[in-house]
Amino acid sequence: MMTEFVIVRHGETSYNKDHIVQGWYNIPLNETGHAQAEAAAELLRNETFDEAWYSDLNRTAETAGHILKHHPALPAFPHPPLREWRLGIIQNRPHTEILIMWPEYKKMLGTEEMDLLVPGGERRSEFQKRVNFTFQELALKSPGKKLLIVTHGGVLVRLYRFIGGPVPADNKVPIPANASISRVCYDHKSGKWGILQWSTVAKHSSVPVADAPSL
Repeated sequence: MMTEFVIVRHGETSYNKDHIVQGWYNIPLNETGHAQAEAAAELLRNETFDEAWYSDLNRTAETAGHILKHHPALPAFPHPPLREWRLGIIQNRPHTEILIMWPEYKKMLGTEEMDLLVPGGERRSEFQKRVNFTFQELALKSPGKKLLIVTHGGVLVRLYRFIGGPVPADNKVPIPANASISRVCYDHKSGKWGILQWSTVAKHSSVPVADAPSL
């Protein structure tokens, strides 16, 4: 028996566009982000899901709202464990400022080899454990179900690490595109995870894809 996850990253925000670290800072979608979310919703319009789970931050809740318009009867649950990496004092700051004020944290964002605790935030290892536990818990209580998940780029990177296992510290998984769709599955018999699809966007759409998105 399998549990299938269809995972959507939220649409673009002004902070994505301007390369400002968001983390748990609560930013809404910008105009482009709403259009991207609607394009993703169109791709998923005819799919059938058993449940929807989404991060309770504005950018993910708004993205989920676009998708759920086409699935009005779908049980949908805000789920704080699906939030982005909590990055404390470097949230709400541009990457250029972080490079000057906290170069060690800027380096940490670009490599797996550093596991620093940002004041007011969480270590990468703590974030990884949160993501591992969240998806394992959802899988175990949803055998045979197809779940829609709306979450963040950092969560998707940690999920990729969870499924793919350790790699060299300098081999960084790219953050999936805004409003991209990824699919993973859990086999309850073997206890193994698999990646079925990664970071697909609505290429037929005229909606732009953000460059080098920030967390």
